[in-house]
Amino acid sequence: MIRNFDGSPGWREQEMQATIANPQIDTTDSSVSTTEQPRLVGIARVTGLMYAILFVLAMFGPLVLESLIESGDGPATLQNLNDSLGLFGTSIGAWFAIVAIDVALSFTLYRLIEPADRTLAMITAGFRLTYSAIIGAYVLKLVDAFTILNGAERLASSDAAATVLSAVDSFSNGFLAALVFFGAHLVLLGIALVRSAAVPQVIGYVLAVAGVGYVIDSMASFFLGGHSETLSILLLTPAIVGEAGLALWLLFKGWRQAAV
Repeated sequence: MIRNFDGSPGWREQEMQATIANPQIDTTDSSVSTTEQPRLVGIARVTGLMYAILFVLAMFGPLVLESLIESGDGPATLQNLNDSLGLFGTSIGAWFAIVAIDVALSFTLYRLIEPADRTLAMITAGFRLTYSAIIGAYVLKLVDAFTILNGAERLASSDAAATVLSAVDSFSNGFLAALVFFGAHLVLLGIALVRSAAVPQVIGYVLAVAGVGYVIDSMASFFLGGHSETLSILLLTPAIVGEAGLALWLLFKGWRQAAV
């Protein structure tokens, strides 16, 4: 036994005695308790499932809406929306579902990375919530357009037609603005994942690169107009790889104990 010079028990002996007296005392330093870890694994699997649903919705809602919009051709766009009103409405419903899932993901991702870095987790969630709020606000403009198209006057009024086109244009611009915040979210999420070591670090690095790609692509669309589609594909491919990789890992592997 290790004792002090005066014969009294040393700190190590005191700790051992305290542990024997109360076996529930845990003298190890762990960022995630043994009871908390299964909860995080459950949250991780739910998060992975929501990501999978989000991928399906993202393949439908945005692509359907894009197929109805003829860039630079207002009359053709109006005709497409008017002829495919049911499809337009379904696309709007998909967008609302996307916003709802993104809000939920903000909270589940926060819960996962909070043990490693609470401040970073809060900022990361804040950017995704801001992205979701912007998208939600501009989806309401699409609802206005749908209401006009579905109304009794339909496109008989030139003012009504102008309002519909304005709503569609506003949504497109608002979506680009929202993607800047989403890109920032992905950069911070990637950093948080690398720090937590709860998933393979390569996923975190790819997400961070993807976030930068989103920001560059959105800013280029704002300031350069119709920039190269090939450039957009190159910039956004890491997002597909990174988010799909994260979704699959969370869904099938769960969440490793954070290392801090």
